[in-house]
Amino acid sequence: MPAPPAGSGYALDLGYFLGAEAAEAFARQAQDRGVAVLLLPLPDAAGRVWTHVRTPPFPGIAQALAAAERVERLLSLRASLVEPDTTALAAADARP
Repeated sequence: MPAPPAGSGYALDLGYFLGAEAAEAFARQAQDRGVAVLLLPLPDAAGRVWTHVRTPPFPGIAQALAAAERVERLLSLRASLVEPDTTALAAADARP
């Protein structure tokens, strides 16, 4: 099944990092354990750039919740569910 376009489904936030290096290291760890991730650099009001580590969107909430359970098992952390409208907003700022 092809992945849905960005903003079309629920995603999971896995972490927020002020340093890009820490975000990249965490992303590598997640990917090494089979969890697909996106790095989303987003500035805050003070001009600092936070890197959000987030999964790509899932086709529906059931798939996202199943993925959250898998993330908890594989990474020993609880992911935050991101609703479709906020997925689109963050994905618009993502850089490849």
